This record gives sequence, structure tokens and C-alpha cells, in this order.
Amino acid sequence: RAAVLSVQRAILGYPGEALSAVMPQVALIQLWSITGTAETALRLMAWAVALAGVIGMVVMLSATLEARRREFAILRSVGATPANVFALILLEAALLLGAGIVLGYAVLTAAVVLAEPILASRFGLRLGAGLPTGREVLLLGAVFCSGMLASVAPALRVYRMTLADGLSIRL
Repeated sequence: RAAVLSVQRAILGYPGEALSAVMPQVALIQLWSITGTAETALRLMAWAVALAGVIGMVVMLSATLEARRREFAILRSVGATPANVFALILLEAALLLGAGIVLGYAVLTAAVVLAEPILASRFGLRLGAGLPTGREVLLLGAVFCSGMLASVAPALRVYRMTLADGLSIRL
């Protein structure tokens, strides 16, 4: 084992022929260090996109609260408790999150199915389209839970609205 580097150096420096000596383990370690950095960057980008999506959902829920102020007041006037209205906001957020996750996974699966023949023929790369792995399910669950936690703020805002606030006309 100790002589491997000296053998490689002797082959690389052989004057009679243009030879090259490659140690696969060293080359693979270098390759994985490059792709590991790219994978980390893509993972950070994915979390940033997920965070932006959650923030966008909270902003949209908050923005629609003003437009739906009368709707919530009418619900309260016909007997809905503040807890019922709070639950409706959380249900709406859960439906939006669920639809986004399902739609996103469907688009990903379609992209993999469409790209796999091209990648296989050009690069010999095979991608598997199938059900999410356990790790992916945990990540999707984390995104869903963070979205639900973020939707609590707009739901609390609606919970605190009084009946008179929604029924009065604002100029």
C-alpha cells in the first residue's frame, strides 16, 4: 500500500511512453467532494423555496383577511364561535398545503418520467419515479407542519376580530 504513490509517480514520469496512472479511490473522493458541495447548495435552495412558499401563504392569508372580514362577521352572526372561524382558517391552510405538496410531487414525478429516457440515453443515468421514501415523507411532513404553524398567526388575527368589527362599514 505504501508503494502505490511511488508507482503512480513512476508511471506518470515514464519517459518512453505517454502514460497516465489514476487511482480510482482518490478520483472518486474528489468527485464526491465536488458533487457534495452542489448537493448541499441545492438542499439549501430547496429549503429557501419552501420557506418562501410558507411566507407567501401567510402573506396571502393575511391579505385576504381584510377582504373577507365581512364573511367572517356573517359567520359569527349566524352562530359560529371564534374557535370555529379559527379552525376554518387552519383548514384552509391545510388544504392549500396539501394541494401544494401533492401538485408539487406530481410535477416532479412527471418531470422525472419525461427526463429519464433522455438522461439514460445520453448519460446512462437512471432516475426512479415512484413513491416517496421515508426521508422524503418526513421532509414533506416538516414542510406541512411549518406551514400549519405559520398559518396560526392569521387565524389568531381572525379569532380576535369582534363581530361588530366585521359588520361595520369602513370608508
